[in-house]
Amino acid sequence: MFTIILVFLLLLSLLEFKLKNISLKNKIVFFMIVVISLIEGLRVETGTDWIPYERFFYNEYRYFEIGYTYLNKIVRNLTNNYIYFLFGITFFKNIIIYRILYKITNKLWIIPIFYGMTVAYIGANRQWIAIAFVCLIYKEVLLLNRKKILYYLILGYLFHKSILLIIPLIILDFFTMKQVINIKKYTLFLILTLLLCFILKNNLYNILNNIMYSFFDNKIIIEKLDFYTGRENRTIIEYYKGIFKYMILFILNILLVLRFSKKNLNLKKGIFVINGFFYGILVYILFSGQIQTIVSRGSLYTLYIYIPLMFCYTYDNVLQKIVKKIIFILAVMYMLFTYNRMLDLNKELFVPYKSIFFNKNYKRNLY
Repeated sequence: MFTIILVFLLLLSLLEFKLKNISLKNKIVFFMIVVISLIEGLRVETGTDWIPYERFFYNEYRYFEIGYTYLNKIVRNLTNNYIYFLFGITFFKNIIIYRILYKITNKLWIIPIFYGMTVAYIGANRQWIAIAFVCLIYKEVLLLNRKKILYYLILGYLFHKSILLIIPLIILDFFTMKQVINIKKYTLFLILTLLLCFILKNNLYNILNNIMYSFFDNKIIIEKLDFYTGRENRTIIEYYKGIFKYMILFILNILLVLRFSKKNLNLKKGIFVINGFFYGILVYILFSGQIQTIVSRGSLYTLYIYIPLMFCYTYDNVLQKIVKKIIFILAVMYMLFTYNRMLDLNKELFVPYKSIFFNKNYKRNLY
């Protein structure tokens, strides 16, 4: 089912190359959001973390952030049905995330690209609400609106504390987006910074590790960090593959812009996109070999948002039609690679797809 919907969205997004009517494109965006929300929001026993979130809704057996806790209480008083709650938060986060991504890029195809890259994370209820607020933050970052950024940051924190990971990125954006920066020199500086951090990764991790454990005195948080550190250490080969993949993708997009662009770049948006991609790789370098959960959380705020944005930015700043087609094909290929790889990790949680309409009698072995 997920594959069918993804193919359908990709085919629908091809209208991008034919349609000029903005109103009609907005309606297509809304239609895509509804389709995605129906598939994600009406699922049953499908995706990661189904058991803890369903139990929390009915029994409140453990602690979650105060925003998510009260949201559960409010909806529970209205209807004692978890599916209604799930569909509501799914539609809420989708309409914010996809509309903002579309507004930043004006590309219909960013919707299937982002959907395909993140479908394996559909079970992350709390963080998806936080991601919606992160997208609102990024929208205000482009406008350099401090008050609204702080407002959305606080709201996001009420649903998932990992949103604090983007604070260094926001600071970097404010420091650089007000400056007159040469993208070529700035990108070279960032690449050299990433290489230096890669060389010094163990020393830098030890410093950050000491800061984290001294800053977070909450016993539950420390226990979770210890748990994920021991449970999800990546092999050296996987680590190097990840670094190589992201660095090549980063450099390739920059080279395409600098080599083929013959018009004035939107420097502000360019710096914004480059910063986000850079910061996502930086988090990956520093933590992927140690605390994978930080990489997983941080990647949803950075790489999984900024990689589609980077493809769109590159596409906009290249004039040659043949190169534009190559960029689009590369974006689709990258998304398909990510989609298949992420689903294969926990395929038994997604296949077959189960919802209130499909495979209702199928009993999944959850864990």
